[in-house]
Amino acid sequence: MAIWILNRVALALHRRQLAEHGGAAGFDVVRLSMALGWPKSVATFAQHRVTLNDLAAAYADGVLRLQPFESGNERTAYLLGQLFLALNGVAPPASRQERLAVFTAFANGAIKRPQYAQWLSMSQYAERSGAAAVVGVRRDARGQLVGVGMLRAPARTGGARGTKVPRVIGAAPVPLLQD
Repeated sequence: MAIWILNRVALALHRRQLAEHGGAAGFDVVRLSMALGWPKSVATFAQHRVTLNDLAAAYADGVLRLQPFESGNERTAYLLGQLFLALNGVAPPASRQERLAVFTAFANGAIKRPQYAQWLSMSQYAERSGAAAVVGVRRDARGQLVGVGMLRAPARTGGARGTKVPRVIGAAPVPLLQD
């Protein structure tokens, strides 16, 4: 069972962001309630198994779509997704810069919620396996993950100035963040 984020927690997080970065303090309680309820709707009506990453992406998606705050919606959306993962025992994947870059692509519409959730999953898998980066995934007809193409640094250093030369391991890479 997932640990859900309460309205008062989201408001406290938003107030903290405003104190650190500035912005208008107004919010729409109905839109906020709808945004925070979106992950529960995703979990209820999904036609496939929903992961914590799907729900974290749904938190961010709900805030980005409904814009419940007068300002700071993007920051709050990002942090709500990260908070949801942390509350449910999932460490944030990838470096801070990579997380922000991928989230910015999500917030700008370059990738959709399923691709953002997929990136979260792939990044966590890469972190657990010690890979430098995920470069692609392979799924079966039902959408289940059956292979991941990753870059992993070899044990020995090589090349100029002792840099590690990455090599591809695992399944043959396919386009990243595919539908």
